[in-house]
Amino acid sequence: MYVSCKAIDDRIPREIRSLSTLGSLLKEGDLITPRGELRQELKIFMGGAFFKTPPSPDAELFPWVFSTFDLDRDEERIDPEGWELRNYLKNPVILWAHDSTIPAIGIAEDTAVSERVLGGNIRFNDKDTDPFGWGIGRRVAAGVIRAGSVGFMVNKVEIVEEDDEPTLIFREQELLEFSICNIPSNPRALNRDFPPPEILVPHAEEPAGSFWKGIIRS
Repeated sequence: MYVSCKAIDDRIPREIRSLSTLGSLLKEGDLITPRGELRQELKIFMGGAFFKTPPSPDAELFPWVFSTFDLDRDEERIDPEGWELRNYLKNPVILWAHDSTIPAIGIAEDTAVSERVLGGNIRFNDKDTDPFGWGIGRRVAAGVIRAGSVGFMVNKVEIVEEDDEPTLIFREQELLEFSICNIPSNPRALNRDFPPPEILVPHAEEPAGSFWKGIIRS
């Protein structure tokens, strides 16, 4: 996971390898209010996306799940109901590995939150316009690359206890971009079809003692 904040470095994202490190940054840097709101702009670049179904090489659109509420390798969750998409829908760029210094390799269409899952359809650039972006699309079509990662700006966070361990939940966040990448934070992103949402997020009839109750908003 990489974070970018004026309190860290205004130019170069800094790698954060653990929740405790990020938690210390938020607390010691006085970046978070008692209500969980950020005092400064904080951008997060982390994996949390899955390739859904391998399309045929001739397919034009690639269905993709961008983010879910699953716990990732960084011990974090993203509340799917907290996504702010208004600005992204005006500029739905698809990047390679969060590199905004090179032109976008494609665009996203139909981006939305449905059944507590953020997803959309990806259209890669054509070969004549962008050989590199087109090449990434061919690797996706061949099943060589199957994962991606959301880049977002944090607006509100919450830290809860799960099995006596702290878990960071991003409650409100603005989607800035979605990137195709080799290895995302979420291990489910690799070499497998995406499971249906009902497997990932229990329904309201979950027992009262469920960890999910009171954490994800209905």
